[in-house]
Amino acid sequence: MDNSGSGEIGTYRAVHFTARPIDALLTDVELLIVGMPAAPDPADDITARLDTALQRTLVQLREGGLFLGQFGETLVLDRLPPPFLACSILALGMGELAKLDPRGMGILSEMAMRSALKLGRCDVGYMLKLPLSDQSSELITRVAREVMAGMLRAINAHPAIMRCAILEWVVDDPNAHAEAAREAMRRELAEWTN
Repeated sequence: MDNSGSGEIGTYRAVHFTARPIDALLTDVELLIVGMPAAPDPADDITARLDTALQRTLVQLREGGLFLGQFGETLVLDRLPPPFLACSILALGMGELAKLDPRGMGILSEMAMRSALKLGRCDVGYMLKLPLSDQSSELITRVAREVMAGMLRAINAHPAIMRCAILEWVVDDPNAHAEAAREAMRRELAEWTN
């Protein structure tokens, strides 16, 4: 099947991957995974918008030393208030953004998938993005392949996928070169399935 030009990535074991834009507040999923850097990023409108809707919960957790956004740190928030449509948020610490590279993004995506599988959520939106000053197709392709490889490593490491017949996993499209990123993810998936 030719998926070029669509958001379909493919299926691996019981996980179906799609890439499309996600709205942090208005996407109806069981689990929304968002990145939180170690230092507030003024250009990060996603985290700012989430925090406003959460009445500054993320800022208060950071100020209280409870969730600092260090690399690999996780926090799950349940029972989200309106206007959130997601049932839960998993905040994943991204560490220092200046030190984050494609390999680090792969590690974070592996951690995100492991967490989603442990939580047993069937419908997941994944919003971790590496803020790139270099928006070249080559770099975005490297990040996309590392992200997909990380998720696939986590699936392989999980003994029994989960309670869902199919886990729907939606990756938020990057702002630039979205089709190049989707195609890189498809190629990575194809290498794991052949």
